[in-house]
Amino acid sequence: MPTERIGRFFTFMSRDGWNPRLFLLVALIFIVISRVALIEATPTAANDFDIAIYQSSGKLVLAGVNPYDFNDQPQVRELVRREMSAVNAYDTATQERWDLFVAANLPASTMLYALFEFVSGGSRWIWRLLFIGGDISILLGAYALFTAFWGAPRKRWDQAAIFSIACIYPSLIVSGTIIPEDKQYQTALVLFAAAFLSKQGVAGKARDIVTGLTLSLSVLFKLFGVFLLPLFLVRYWKGSFKAFLRASIAGLIPLALSFILFGAYFIETIGARGGNDSFGVAQHSSPWVLLAALGNSNVLGLRILLTIGLVAVTMWLLARRRIDVLNACAALMVVFACVWLVGADINRMNMAMMFAVPALASVSVWAFRGAAIGNLGIQAIGYPVLYLLMGRDREPVQAALTWAFLVVYFFALFRMRHDTAEETVGNPAQALGEGS
Repeated sequence: MPTERIGRFFTFMSRDGWNPRLFLLVALIFIVISRVALIEATPTAANDFDIAIYQSSGKLVLAGVNPYDFNDQPQVRELVRREMSAVNAYDTATQERWDLFVAANLPASTMLYALFEFVSGGSRWIWRLLFIGGDISILLGAYALFTAFWGAPRKRWDQAAIFSIACIYPSLIVSGTIIPEDKQYQTALVLFAAAFLSKQGVAGKARDIVTGLTLSLSVLFKLFGVFLLPLFLVRYWKGSFKAFLRASIAGLIPLALSFILFGAYFIETIGARGGNDSFGVAQHSSPWVLLAALGNSNVLGLRILLTIGLVAVTMWLLARRRIDVLNACAALMVVFACVWLVGADINRMNMAMMFAVPALASVSVWAFRGAAIGNLGIQAIGYPVLYLLMGRDREPVQAALTWAFLVVYFFALFRMRHDTAEETVGNPAQALGEGS
């Protein structure tokens, strides 16, 4: 009987899986082998739009040029632009356009590009191999965040959920490996920062310093770490003032270095980009391109209404203690990336989505399992089916899948209930922001 088979499947998945260390090792090996194989199968992707911009920024830094100061060594800037014109003719068509693109990322990202350009010796194939480190970091970050609440994942369900979100998530593979991207590092930074902030019963100077540094870098990479600041304040609110001071000072170090190296120029360039992505035309994989394609010209009004509505729902759930501070931060990040911003590919939405799903485990492992495996199933079916139905155009497919994620994610938030220790492994940490 089908019901009996389903019952046996759930019983099987509820049992202990591999030893957690073995699971982590197998997942790491899978990521490396699968990503290298995809890179070898898609050699022309080394000349993609984003990777050419990243490399341009790295070249400028290594040449001693401030990418954010358009008047700094204009002759060197022009030489680098002409060199990169063979890779990406559109971005390099004019000096003004190229200047805007190479200054479009925050200082931590720019310094990573300089490091990658130095290590790679200018080889974009090696750049793509270095991007695999972002996928590995997501796996380790998701593992660390789950462990902060429930201990090392031992159940087959939990291992399957982590594997789904970190190893075989279709949008991560498409817009991360096949289309080279660095944004996986942002997801990993917020995962690790949240894990450090959520770990209960662990104190010490080293942890405070690492927490402050990680959180600061998560802000200075793609800005998304700013949504974890409420979690940071809650974590240290009732703790030692010295601990708060240590973490805060550590967090100020990367910020100070950013101003020392690049001045305040990056604030203006990033602000301009944020304004354009907030009030510009919906494009690429923004979920709003589907409405714009239907002739709906009032996208801004709808965005404002939906943003306010989802923020209100999130705050209501937090006030009713249906979710904790971590999941409120994650939900606001999702609203910002997937609902408010309108100018990016799904790689930007991934940064929020792939953080928000593991964050569910802080309240309910069942919500985490359902969201991780459920979204994997939706994407695994949706990508090929919608790709054929939408005229083989990747971007509207990803826009539709973003809408699907929003529905699944907020449904999981709304229906979430607190797990007990008997329902999983170990004792859950007390959710931040609850009680008292």
